[in-house]
Amino acid sequence: MSHQNTGDIASSIQAQIGLSHGILPVNRPGKLWAVIELSAAGSGQTGESADEACGKADPERLPLNISAVLDRSGSMSGQPIEQVKQATKFLVEQIGASDVLSLTIFNHKADVVFPSHKVTNKDIFKAAVDSIWPRGSTNLSGGLLRGYEEALRECRPGQVNRALLLTDGMANVGVTDPDVLSAKAGSMLEKGVSLSTVGVGLDFDEDLLIALAEAGGGSYYYVKDAEDIPGVFSAELKGLLSVVAQGITLKVHGLSGCKVTGVLGYRPSFSDGNASLLLPDMFRDEEKWLAVEITHPALPEGEHPVLRIVLSYTDAYHDLADTSFEVTAKLSAAPGAAEPREPNFEAIKVVELAKTAIAKDQSAEAMDTGNYREARTILENRLATLQSLKRSVATPCSTIDSEIDLLQTLAEQITEDADLATQSETRKDLRSQSYSVRHSQAEYREKKRS
Repeated sequence: MSHQNTGDIASSIQAQIGLSHGILPVNRPGKLWAVIELSAAGSGQTGESADEACGKADPERLPLNISAVLDRSGSMSGQPIEQVKQATKFLVEQIGASDVLSLTIFNHKADVVFPSHKVTNKDIFKAAVDSIWPRGSTNLSGGLLRGYEEALRECRPGQVNRALLLTDGMANVGVTDPDVLSAKAGSMLEKGVSLSTVGVGLDFDEDLLIALAEAGGGSYYYVKDAEDIPGVFSAELKGLLSVVAQGITLKVHGLSGCKVTGVLGYRPSFSDGNASLLLPDMFRDEEKWLAVEITHPALPEGEHPVLRIVLSYTDAYHDLADTSFEVTAKLSAAPGAAEPREPNFEAIKVVELAKTAIAKDQSAEAMDTGNYREARTILENRLATLQSLKRSVATPCSTIDSEIDLLQTLAEQITEDADLATQSETRKDLRSQSYSVRHSQAEYREKKRS
C-alpha cells in the first residue's frame, strides 16, 4: 500500500504518508521516498479574505502576545515607513481585549514606543505609531533583543507568543554575526517566544532573516514593494489568530530494517536510522509536507511496514490537551522487476519540488562566488527533470507548470553582466521561492490545490 492515513478524527491535526512506489523488487536493497502530509483542522472560514477572518471574534482561539520590532533607519524613508505605519495600525485594530501588544523601533539604537500590555486605548497606540520617523543606521540585534524583552514580560503557556521583525537593511551596528543571532532566536523559542521576519526591498540580508525565522519557529516574508507590507502583516496575523496546534514534534522511524537517511528542506536530529523534528505552530486549514528519504534492505516477498511516524503536539482547540498518535506505512516486495513499481505521482511531485527548492539555494550560493554558469546549470538541470516528469504523466499539473516557468525566468536572469540590483533581486527570489516550498507557505499551498 503506497498511501495511508491515520489519526483520531477529533484531533486538530491529521497525518498521512504517501510512498513514492507501491511495490519493491524482492531481495534487492535500495531507496524510496515517503511524503508526510500534515493537515490542520478547518473551521468553515476557508475562502475568506485575510481582513474578513482577522476581523472576526473567535472564542476558541488562543490569546496573542505580539512584540512588533520595526526598522526605522534612514533607508525606510518615504513609502516604506508609511506602509509600516499603516500595517502596524491594522495590527492594533485586530487586537482583542485578551491580547497583548508591544512596539519596539530601532535604528542605531532601540526604543520601546509602546511597552507590552493589553491595548485598552487603540487611539493612543496608533498615535504612537504615527510619531515614528526614520533616521540612522541599522542595529537589528538591539531592536530584536529589546523586542524579545517585551515579549517575555507577558509570555506564558496557553497563548501565542510571537515577535515580528521587519527590516529593509543589513545589520551593521551591534551584533551582526548570523550564528549568534540565530542561536538567540532558538533560545527564545525554547522560552516560548517564536519569531517571524519580514525583509523589504533589495538591501536586506535574506540569509539572516531566513535563518532567524527557521531558528525562531516562525515565518519569513520577502516584500519587493513597500505597498505589500500591510498584506504581509494581515497574512501573519490571520495565522496567529487561528493557531490549532503548538509544540509539534514529529518522530520518523524506519521499520523492517529501513532507515531514515534524509529529510529534504529540514534539519532533523538523526539517531539509529530514525529522525526527529520540531515543527512550527500550525494554523487552521494549513498543510505541511515533508519529503523523507528511506534506505531499505533486501526484503523478502510479502507486505512489510517500512515507516512509522509519531506526531505529538498541544491541541489549542481541545483545552490545550497533549495529543499524540501514530501512522504506519506499508508496501509489498514482489518478484518480476528489478526496479520499484507503481509510482505515486503526487508523492514524487512533492519530492521533486523539494529538490528544486534545494537547487535554488545552491544556485544562490554559486552566484555568491561569481560562478554564474554553475548557478544557471543547477537550475537548468532541475528544469530538465521537471519537464521530464511533466511528460511522464497524462494529467496536466499546474504546480509543475508554474515551477517550470519560474525556473526558466530565473535562469535567464542569471548573467555575468547583470547589474547589482538585478543580481540582488534574483538571489532574493531564489531564496524566497525555496523557503516557500520547503515550508509549505501559502503560495505553494494554493498552487497545489489548483
